Order: sequence, then C-alpha cells, then structure tokens
Amino acid sequence: MMIFECTSCHTRYRLAPERVSATGLLVRCTQCGQHHRAFLPVAATAPSPALVSAPQPAAAPAAPAPSPASSRPAAASRPPTTPAGEIQRLARVVFSDIELYNADRMERAVRDGQFQQEFVAEIQEARKMLRNRFPGVADADGIFDAALDQICEQRRARVPAG
Repeated sequence: MMIFECTSCHTRYRLAPERVSATGLLVRCTQCGQHHRAFLPVAATAPSPALVSAPQPAAAPAAPAPSPASSRPAAASRPPTTPAGEIQRLARVVFSDIELYNADRMERAVRDGQFQQEFVAEIQEARKMLRNRFPGVADADGIFDAALDQICEQRRARVPAG
C-alpha cells in the first residue's frame, strides 16, 4: 500500500500502487471534495512510499477506479508521458487558471512581456506544487519557466498591440 495525501486538507489515504498507472489516477478527497491526480513517486529509490498529487479542476467527476485485474486499453494507446511533458502540461494549466480569474491583467501582462512579474504569487504557489510533484527532476523550475515563456510568446502573437 502507498500513502496519498490531499494537498488541500491533508487527509491521508492508502492506495494500492497497481491502481496508479503511468498517467496517474484521478481521485477525489472525501473530506474536502478536491480532485487530484495521484502519481507514483518519480524517484524509484525514494525513502518514503508516499504518492504525490496535483490539484485538478473540480468540474470533471472522478471516474471509478478500475480493479487491478481489469485492462485499460485507452491508457495503453496513449504515448508514455515524461516528467518534462507533465511539467509543461502543469504550466499550461497554471496559465489557464490565472487567465480565467485575471483576464484583463493577463492580457496586459502578456502584451507587455511582464507575465511572470505580474503574477509572482501565483507562480510561486505553482512552483511549490511542482517541487512536491517532481522531486527527482533536477531542472523542473527551468522546464516550467521555459514552458510559461513559450505560452506567453504564443499568446502575445494573438493579442492586439496597444
């Protein structure tokens, strides 16, 4: 058994590691209702058998977990994810979340090339989650920053000047 801890309310749960695929396992905390994606630790030699998680949007209902004996053909057809790919995905999620709640500030910050300076607190919070979820990735912050910069450049190309 492995331990999963809700990052919102810190309630701990035991999960069978065979239920957690390479793409993670979507779980919902029964105490606070927060959705998370549980992952196996990145480092195989980690001293703690704890799972790490990242908050997920609450809009999608938690799918029932398959039994260990069941097959998951959809997961087998997906390409394997890498920590760098997951970090880039996290950057897109953070960017979208900031944009959702700060549309006017976001447009101005992206247009002026000041995104990371304008949203320092939000990005620092995302980095805490990043370090918790990817403790074995040496340049996780660099990958995250590069992904945010790339997203901003793509967005800047679509934002009208002025």
